[in-house]
Amino acid sequence: MGRNGAVNQGADRQGAGDGGKSAGATHFWEGWRRWRHVIKVDPDRPLSPDRLREVLDCGTDAAVVGGTQGLSSAKVSATLQALAGAPFPVVVEVSSPECLVLGPAAFFIPVVLNAGDTRWVVGAHQEALAKYLRLAGDGAGGAASAIPWSVLCPEGYVVLNPQSAVGRLTKVRTALAAREALAYAKAGEGLFRLPIIYLEYSGAYGDEYLVEEVRAGLESAHLFYGGGIDTPEKARRMAAVADTVVVGNLVYTGSGDDLREIVQAVREAPLGKV
Repeated sequence: MGRNGAVNQGADRQGAGDGGKSAGATHFWEGWRRWRHVIKVDPDRPLSPDRLREVLDCGTDAAVVGGTQGLSSAKVSATLQALAGAPFPVVVEVSSPECLVLGPAAFFIPVVLNAGDTRWVVGAHQEALAKYLRLAGDGAGGAASAIPWSVLCPEGYVVLNPQSAVGRLTKVRTALAAREALAYAKAGEGLFRLPIIYLEYSGAYGDEYLVEEVRAGLESAHLFYGGGIDTPEKARRMAAVADTVVVGNLVYTGSGDDLREIVQAVREAPLGKV
């Protein structure tokens, strides 16, 4: 979305190298900026059949499959299989090479902009690509040309909960004023041309003022917010200052009615009005 809340036009905001997309990839790239509500499904926390039905029926715009701990290719594939036939797009967030599996509409590639351990800025990504090139074979040039760039979407995380699993893993710097958080976001948007900036509070409800200031300072990047959304009021307030609200823990702790009420609150919230 643009800063006025309208959907951004065309694929020019996505950066170079998007030519030759498949029909599915094109549909993904044209649609994800319209997402207002997203659920996050952790492969290390399997959904019961009853909860899976409630998730599929909650009305969300998309699901992101991803987590920090206990990941394996088998768990990611099982989660995708459980979500097969979902009435919304399913994307895998590649937080480790084990997440590179067949099936999702696209892959989100996280870059932790405020990581103290620079492995999470580019090192882990280099390792994953090196592994892919080894597995692909047929010479470095042929393997490199086969990397599916058209379905890879980078996202710039600013992690703001030091006690979270991702915060501990990446050794993030979290004592940030709004202007400092915005500087990280602008580095992601301007220097790295990242189409998504993701403010992650991971289980804790975030600072609405900080979120609002970051979104106001972005020119082209789309702002995701995640953390502590467990009531319709919290969902409504964060949906007023972020382009997309991500709900994770409530997928496991709330009822089906809770999930639907959160989705409805997000949809009803006008952007830019807390």
